[in-house]
Amino acid sequence: MTPIPDIYNDILNNLDNNKTLIDKKNVIEEVFNLYKTNYKLFYSVNSKCRRPNFNETTFKDLCNIFEFSNKDELITVLENYNLEKRKKIYNINLSKTSIAKCEIQKFYIFS
Repeated sequence: MTPIPDIYNDILNNLDNNKTLIDKKNVIEEVFNLYKTNYKLFYSVNSKCRRPNFNETTFKDLCNIFEFSNKDELITVLENYNLEKRKKIYNINLSKTSIAKCEIQKFYIFS
């Protein structure tokens, strides 16, 4: 079974507010494609990927919890979240190889 990102369930459960949710979904998909391209080393097609990697579902679910109204706002929120996660990288149980991978790419969101 393939997990479905929460944003799609939100659209189905809120058909009266569908336009806003569809706009949100489109922004999330656009940013997902950008991050998938920019951070290829972290993108995984597996449904259960290991930290610090991400797949489509984990990325979209993370984006869905943030408040934003356009692509630039979502990117800013993700960049700020990345900085927060960077500060905590050495306080989590993560292999040295994974930490090095994060440090090289400056990508900590899913660590």
